[in-house]
Amino acid sequence: MAVPEDVRAHLTDDEAVIDVGPGSVADGAGRLDGSIAVTDRRLLFLSGDHGSDRTIDIAQGAICSFESRTRTRATSRGTRVRAVLGLGAVLAAASVLAVVLVASSALEVVLAGLAAAGAVSAGYVRRSGLDVDSSPLNTLARAIRNRGPDHPALGQYERRVPSSDRDLGAVALAGGAGLALVGLVAVTPGSILPVLVALFLGGVALVDGARRRHAALEERDQTHRRERAVTLDLASGRSVHLTVPAGRRLDHELSVLLHATAREPPDEPRPRSRQPVG
Repeated sequence: MAVPEDVRAHLTDDEAVIDVGPGSVADGAGRLDGSIAVTDRRLLFLSGDHGSDRTIDIAQGAICSFESRTRTRATSRGTRVRAVLGLGAVLAAASVLAVVLVASSALEVVLAGLAAAGAVSAGYVRRSGLDVDSSPLNTLARAIRNRGPDHPALGQYERRVPSSDRDLGAVALAGGAGLALVGLVAVTPGSILPVLVALFLGGVALVDGARRRHAALEERDQTHRRERAVTLDLASGRSVHLTVPAGRRLDHELSVLLHATAREPPDEPRPRSRQPVG
């Protein structure tokens, strides 16, 4: 077992390490990350945080009992992505409400809705494509291929029908959204409605980006982490809360340590020397 140098520096010459690995301890000041080592006589925590040089040394006999359980917690990356998603949703919803309150006519609401819907649809089509029924085109392609792979109509068909129409659809929808936005500016010169539409699109963009980022993190299993929480009950009445990766069996190593303490034989009284009877 490879023992880090900082842990080795705190060991005595005849002290054996049972297990060592990363972990953290929680106290009133927060959570400190570092290394947790279990030896044949104590549990040792060494802080690895910058600016903190804290050491917790718990002797073997000071541990009365412990409780261990696994749990799932959100990672900082997953939390940040969900915060951005929530911010975008609030921004988009607030912009829609503001458009309804500020607009003075139904035409303004319709133009604002068309501009927003067109921009959102263009972004969706650009990523996912159009869901169209291509069965007639597939039937035509099969009929042409049945006439022979070198039939001249096959080349014409392949040139006229693109393999993907997502770019064309996205451009068309974006153009429609732009026309609606221009019409909104023309109908309401100096109005705040175009700004509100832009804020709505910004909110939708935040939501869309956060959703795709969250999906990418989920594929790499980086939105949540499983960890093992271990609580030590000490003879002094104090409790120490430790956290280690879920795959590390710190509870097993503590059981070995406590059972070793229980198996130690008590000190036997020395036999008294008998004095010769005169």
